[in-house]
Amino acid sequence: MDRGKIVDRLVADMTGIPEVAGLMEAMRSGHLCVEGEVPGGRSLKGDEKEFDEPVGNWDGLAYLQRGWKMEMRIAEQFARLVRGSSRTDWKPSSAGIRTSLRPEQNRAVEKGLEVGGLFFLTGGPGTGKTHTVAELVKLSGFAEKDVVATAPTGKATAELRRRLGGVRATTLHKLLTIKSPEDPFFSVVTLDAKMVVVDECSMIDAGMWGALLAAIPEGRPLILVGDKDQLPPVEAGTVYEELCSWVAKYLPERHAHLDQCVRTDAGSIVADRARAVREGRMIPLKPLEQFRPEDFKDLYRGNEFAILSCLKEGYHGVRAINARMAEAVGTVSRVPVMATRSDYEYGIRNGETGIFEGPEKGPDTGPDLGGGGTLRFRERVLPASLFPHVELAYAVSVHKSQGSEYERVVLVVPKGAEVFGREILYTGITRARSAVEVYGDEATVGCCLKKRSKKLSGLVRRLSAVPC
Repeated sequence: MDRGKIVDRLVADMTGIPEVAGLMEAMRSGHLCVEGEVPGGRSLKGDEKEFDEPVGNWDGLAYLQRGWKMEMRIAEQFARLVRGSSRTDWKPSSAGIRTSLRPEQNRAVEKGLEVGGLFFLTGGPGTGKTHTVAELVKLSGFAEKDVVATAPTGKATAELRRRLGGVRATTLHKLLTIKSPEDPFFSVVTLDAKMVVVDECSMIDAGMWGALLAAIPEGRPLILVGDKDQLPPVEAGTVYEELCSWVAKYLPERHAHLDQCVRTDAGSIVADRARAVREGRMIPLKPLEQFRPEDFKDLYRGNEFAILSCLKEGYHGVRAINARMAEAVGTVSRVPVMATRSDYEYGIRNGETGIFEGPEKGPDTGPDLGGGGTLRFRERVLPASLFPHVELAYAVSVHKSQGSEYERVVLVVPKGAEVFGREILYTGITRARSAVEVYGDEATVGCCLKKRSKKLSGLVRRLSAVPC
């Protein structure tokens, strides 16, 4: 029995409620609650801020205190922003027809300008979400310095900075002054921006959603951009998908979805395969046994290529592929790396990719990441000795690739990937701009296509009960 389950059992024994062990395990898996009420739990009306008992029961769901408070904060703050959206004081430029946009992008811009306040913009790969947002920001009537653009990752933030001009762009953690896993629960930041744009919203976990929504003053335009079909965050919740579903049903005027791919013919092939996965249809596969990392060793130039695996461990997992690639590459002094933890002093985020440049090492052991040299993370350059928390990144997990894009992607789907559902296939495929190859067997990929990785919560039910 692993350490987590031992702790679960001990806590359950202390509370005298055996079901607590299952609740704790569910929360570690990202669920905010479990289905079915727990005997001995407190019956809740739904408006309680917290409860003293170990377990709370509400509307056929059972919660631990942590999950209840996260969900309650999201619902309350979201309802506050919905109510306040009608009191926005912005004065956008006249909409009109913009020749740089396609018809559905134009409709999305006009919709966003008309409603003000809270607005959702969703869409799949290559549908031009960022281009549409750039036009929306331009016509908002606000000076660039009064607009904040943010995203969960450094890469996504850098892309916003490049595409949205002179707006203030920063990572979500820095914007909300989040420096530890517990900070989102105590964050009391109030943003002074007159307009806020948030990209890659599907990556944001429940705790961070609560902090973000609480930081937005009523009436301020808040544009929430993302692809709701991507993998949910590793941490708690599938909040963006649930908020999108609720808004599309109850406030459709505050939601626009882009469906038309605007990329070249090569890029549209990627979009077609992503659409097939989203709809649960099989896609072209190459046999997993034919995958040889060394066949791709000459393709690592800039941000043009990546090998993505659905798993971290195993023969076709990230660790093994990186080891095989390092052996195949041999004596080199420039290799791709990934940060394995965040460092706020250096502005490096966990999962961010960079380049190690340093002393060469023999082909038997691969690149020497610990023997001096420098690290480059975008515009930042520092001695490798100051930040030893990196690993090889010839191959990257699909989870850690979120927020990144490459011209060409090789996606490896080993047995065991089926636990993540079709979202892991969709996310891996949509990291590619123009070409994608998928290695796997039909049985494993078929199991992925049949499963969804949604995490359980009562957020949609709660929003229907909270006055908006």
